[in-house]
Amino acid sequence: MTLLLLAKTLTVLGVLLVGLVPLTAWLERRQSALMQDRVGPARVNVATATLGGLLQPLADAIARLAKESVRPRGADRVLHALAPALALVPVIVMVAVIPFGARYTIGSTTLSLVLADADAGVLWFFALSTLSGLGFVLAGWSSNSDYALLGAVRAGAQTVSCQIAMALSLVPMFAIYGTLRLSDMGLVQDRSIGLGGLLSNLDLGVAAEWLSLPAWGIVQNPVCFATFLLCAMAASRQPPFDSSSAGSEIAGGHTVEYSGVGLGLFQLAGVVQLVVIAGIVTAVFLGGSAIPWLSQDRIISAVSGFYGEGFATLICMGAHAIAFLLKLVSVIVLQVVLRGSMPRLRDDQLMDWLWKGMMPLALLNIFATGFVLVAVGGGGG
Repeated sequence: MTLLLLAKTLTVLGVLLVGLVPLTAWLERRQSALMQDRVGPARVNVATATLGGLLQPLADAIARLAKESVRPRGADRVLHALAPALALVPVIVMVAVIPFGARYTIGSTTLSLVLADADAGVLWFFALSTLSGLGFVLAGWSSNSDYALLGAVRAGAQTVSCQIAMALSLVPMFAIYGTLRLSDMGLVQDRSIGLGGLLSNLDLGVAAEWLSLPAWGIVQNPVCFATFLLCAMAASRQPPFDSSSAGSEIAGGHTVEYSGVGLGLFQLAGVVQLVVIAGIVTAVFLGGSAIPWLSQDRIISAVSGFYGEGFATLICMGAHAIAFLLKLVSVIVLQVVLRGSMPRLRDDQLMDWLWKGMMPLALLNIFATGFVLVAVGGGGG
């Protein structure tokens, strides 16, 4: 079990740091360039081929490592050095609760594509997200700079506001699924739901099942999907919710006194947060690793007749992992499009939007969802 956990950890970290993070950094710059009618990254070549700028994230990483890290006079030596790691490490640890697949049984062995299948995986995400925000606050406070301190104050207020609204936005999904475990949420969504009573009055035979909808969270409660995605993006302190580091107002905010590796770690934390948010959204609202209209049992039973149940389970595992990654990349692209489409909010506008907009909407959605669940006798998966 120790070797299996080590192999899973190295695989997840490899997929994250070698695959998803560079791809996300490239997507962010490339998509923004397309939306703004610019060329985008196209300077890093292999011989005469630019490869569409795919090597630009590698060049950026090398540039950060090569630059000098300067600590301003009067800054707190320990906290100034610790803050970038405190911002990055919790975000990477969040990946442990993201289920890249379901649970699979091969003989007497049960496998799951999640590092830490915690009973309250969503709460793990909230706790680590708050801890990561503390790194941004410490960065500004320890820099002995007015701009950095102002950015830290904004980051602290934004973190508290976003966490409350984000947590409230997910409460209806807890009631619908009856669990806080992300892997169990994926299992609940690995089915289809009929289109009300319409199909029961039509003699469609087998076609009736294919005309049903996948039981994804976005289908059952689209308001939850919209509120959580926007609040999570705001919690990541990325555009258009980057008032704590607005270059035009406070010259970079909490990171104004960072350079070299320290600044690179903060930037890496921002990219990893995009991936983590996409993973949580995929697990809670997009069926996780489930393939629409093809449940795990159906896939295994269809393939096992040709290759045996064990090999069919492995094929199902691979198909689920690919499906999860495709959904995850789609949510990343959606975030990048939203970031490039919306103007930056002022700090007061952001607070008003969170406290007077998102929070009342989330509370109203909780009452509405509870009323519907009581009326239809649903909930709990």
